Amino acid sequence: MSNYIEKAASPQILNYAWQFLPHDRGNWVCGLSVEEIRPNLIRHVGELSEQLLRGNYKPEPMCYRYSNRERGVIGVLTVRDQLVQFAILSVLEPLAKAKINFGRMTKETAFAQVRDLVGDGYVWVRSGKIEDCLDNIPHKTVLKMLQKLSGDRALVKVVRDCLNNRPADLAPLGEGMGVPVGMVLAEFLCQLYLHRFDQRLRNKRVTVVRFQDNFVVLGADKVAVTSGWQVAERQLHKMGLTLTAHSEAVVQSSSRQKFLGKRLPNAQPRWQWEDVRRLLSRCNASLLPVKVKIARWFEKGEKPPWEPSETASIEPVVQPIPVSRWPRLWNRVRHGALMSLTQK
Repeated sequence: MSNYIEKAASPQILNYAWQFLPHDRGNWVCGLSVEEIRPNLIRHVGELSEQLLRGNYKPEPMCYRYSNRERGVIGVLTVRDQLVQFAILSVLEPLAKAKINFGRMTKETAFAQVRDLVGDGYVWVRSGKIEDCLDNIPHKTVLKMLQKLSGDRALVKVVRDCLNNRPADLAPLGEGMGVPVGMVLAEFLCQLYLHRFDQRLRNKRVTVVRFQDNFVVLGADKVAVTSGWQVAERQLHKMGLTLTAHSEAVVQSSSRQKFLGKRLPNAQPRWQWEDVRRLLSRCNASLLPVKVKIARWFEKGEKPPWEPSETASIEPVVQPIPVSRWPRLWNRVRHGALMSLTQK
């Protein structure tokens, strides 16, 4: 049996977790503010540590407030309960990263992964969002996964008490379902529950990038994205989750599409030899005259025009072509230069 609850209750971890708490506002417990306990702060934190070690810690009743954002009702914890959950989080995150290669991802990191994959040729994408992900997480399943991860029953008991200590307005699906918004451990428990979703798609070799309840499936063609999306839907159905109704279709990555509030990069398809031949056939052009000229240059021992001349004293300075002029220059080459090859 592991002793992670002892690490969370140690003075070092509690002191580290105290740095993330609001020191100037909030209540330590109901009816007692942080300012009132500040002269005897060490004694109150010591009593909290002893309660965690003895197993008789009970969280305060969770309050809630209404928000104008999409989340609606948000839970409000006392500073004492926030301190406990921050201490547990600081112990669980390194453990999860070491055991199951699971860590916290930021929006910038997730979008950078999408940008790199699009640059590598995964230009077809389809993004979606899990509907009411936190409300549909079953307590029994996520606590079982937490027990398998830590092996500490005392720590799991504290997390269970924190999940059950919420008003009815924060439990739309009843008891035993949902993680309240505003809970310090909410993001970690959501990531832990969705780790099975990521692992399933990784085993099926589906290229996916997920940030919390938003994800995007990428592929080199439409078929790969469509098949990967079907695997994602089946796995979410097994986990009791669904997608929102406004999930986007399979499209090519462009600045018109957004993921996590940022515009996706424009797809840059790589030209292959078959594409060049198809373009030349449409223009009724051929590379044969160019090949003949190059052969004549080598037969006569003459230098091709792209090599520098021996009589040239000063080498010309090559200016880079701006990206904005590429489409115009390409049209001139396609309609002018290639057609002139056939006339000569």
